[in-house]
Amino acid sequence: MMKKRTGLSKTQSKRYGSLVAVLCGRKPYYTFLEKLKEQEFVIIDQHSNSQEVIITEKGQNEFERLTRLAGLPSWSDIEKI
Repeated sequence: MMKKRTGLSKTQSKRYGSLVAVLCGRKPYYTFLEKLKEQEFVIIDQHSNSQEVIITEKGQNEFERLTRLAGLPSWSDIEKI
């Protein structure tokens, strides 16, 4: 019988941390940012001087998915408290 895996894989953890950084108004490390852009989880606002990183709906959905996989409460769960 295989042991059920819990938590996030290394790749998922990096993606989750990068999405958290974006949600906190910070830019993730370049290599992580490039992966987020390739997978369409974020876009860069080319019109802003600061090249602001903006999370997409797909990125928000991935953040929620990884939050649940990690066993953490979602934003909607926290708002109920």
